Amino acid sequence: MNWASMIWKTPVTFTKLAFVAINNENGRILNRKVDKQNEYKEGLHMKTRQFILFFAGFFIATQSPFAQTLPWTLYPLPLNSAQVQDFYFLNKDSGWVAGTDASVNRAVIMSTGNAGQNWRVQSLDIDGTFMGIHFTAHDTGYAVGVNYGSTTTPLILKTMDGGNSWLPQISPVNNGGLVDVVFTSPQVGYAVGFNSDAQKTLILRTTDGETWSKINHPEQNGTFKKVFFADDNYGWAFGFDDVNLTPYILQTKNSGINWTKLSHPAANGRFNDLYFVNSDTGWIVGKQEADALLLFTDNGGDTWTSENVPSFNNVTAINFFTPKHGFIAVQGQAGQSFTTILETENGGASWTELSDRITDGYI
Repeated sequence: MNWASMIWKTPVTFTKLAFVAINNENGRILNRKVDKQNEYKEGLHMKTRQFILFFAGFFIATQSPFAQTLPWTLYPLPLNSAQVQDFYFLNKDSGWVAGTDASVNRAVIMSTGNAGQNWRVQSLDIDGTFMGIHFTAHDTGYAVGVNYGSTTTPLILKTMDGGNSWLPQISPVNNGGLVDVVFTSPQVGYAVGFNSDAQKTLILRTTDGETWSKINHPEQNGTFKKVFFADDNYGWAFGFDDVNLTPYILQTKNSGINWTKLSHPAANGRFNDLYFVNSDTGWIVGKQEADALLLFTDNGGDTWTSENVPSFNNVTAINFFTPKHGFIAVQGQAGQSFTTILETENGGASWTELSDRITDGYI
């Protein structure tokens, strides 16, 4: 299976495999309609229902991302200088991307109602950037990030009209920033990031979609990079200790009320992404020294084992449709600079390289 060769003619920067990619150059969108049905997983994160790559824009495959039927269509993004940090699709047509308009250094959100054919810019007069976005319904969504005003402050905004207007919500921490947000129900949500006052990690929780409280947890140096929930109760957050130079994973089994730091075999590594298909089965990926890293757990993270990864330098993103069928994005081999996507249909026992290798970017 191959990707259309036109995709790789522009330098790209991919960041997510469920699937988003970013470039700071001219925005473009590719949309591919395919016929193969029932390839994606219904689940908590509607990101898993679309295959999306942002390379200064995006393409979307609304069913199986690697079916070879029907051509690609190219769509332009309205902002050439957009730096996309996150995205969320509520269904195959309605989606939002969040980030920064680099031309004016302002936070920006763009929305589509027709699967990316057209986008509407929702610019906000905020000197900062959005790092995470999540919608609980077509009208109701949340965006988090960092406000670079006179001080660096956490940014939380809510919309109740599909993004036409956004209202700020109060963070219980005055200094710091938020890098990811997820909701497990219309009312219950979590945001993670860093607390500048304490120079430690930060977890916020809301149970009404309006007020946020700081959650006690085994605070770590640095910042969280991602938070992920498999269901209402089981969640994970990971980050990097920039003092001791080691990654960490935290887990909750009771809806974020209590968090536990998990052991893992990657003391010299860095984590880039994680994905769970249920409360037990999950993966976390990254880099360990000069080698790609893929850890697997079948008990919610209590124990982790290193899984087979072909000879690459880094795993930057992961997504699984089922416990057996999944995808990873990888970077380079010794002395080579490229990025590509691999697929497994046996839970990671073997991998197939799917795409042409991209030489000017990373996923």
